[in-house]
Amino acid sequence: MDPRLQTPLFLGAFGLIFLVVGLYVLWDALNTPPDPAQTAPIVEPQGVAQQAPGTQVVVQGTIAASTPAIEADFVLLQRQTASGVRKPGSNDVRFTWDVVSTEHRPFVLEGQGRVSVTCGSAEWREPPHTTDPGTVTAGTPRLAGFKAGDVVTVLATVRSATEVDAQVLFGGDAQAFRSSIAGSAMVPRVLGGIFALVGFLTALSAVVQVLKIER
Repeated sequence: MDPRLQTPLFLGAFGLIFLVVGLYVLWDALNTPPDPAQTAPIVEPQGVAQQAPGTQVVVQGTIAASTPAIEADFVLLQRQTASGVRKPGSNDVRFTWDVVSTEHRPFVLEGQGRVSVTCGSAEWREPPHTTDPGTVTAGTPRLAGFKAGDVVTVLATVRSATEVDAQVLFGGDAQAFRSSIAGSAMVPRVLGGIFALVGFLTALSAVVQVLKIER
């Protein structure tokens, strides 16, 4: 084999791998069923009564002012600790927050009507409050969560006319919640498209180099 072909063949193989992986990721993302948060009806608390038990809904409301605090004005809280991650090739450390435990009780969402929300093992997205831990080192604790009066959107299953079981708690209104979900759904599509484009261009470059050599 002509030694000059080694580099373009290597590039071609590399490009094909990226192209196949990118197309698969893109295909999988495009064929993933839509998130229930994007398809479930958005209702005010009073609208839960018009939904059949077992129906998934997106409910927006305000945590009732009468909700008792668990600690430091938090009515729903997560205990978190800092975990340091060193950036490759440097001494810089980036801290992330790991959830140690979650504490919650059923609470009431108010708005147009009232509905009782049971959290269970609901996923938390963007809780609006955190305590200030001061200087952060590995293992530094903090609290994150929700307080009475916060606007909250929940993706939930209707249990009765006045009760829902939450799968997701979001700190913000329904529009922001759906925008957040849509942004998350776009990530694999963008990554798949980038991988496929890089792979195609690399493979195309390899073909051009081979054609030049054969001339």
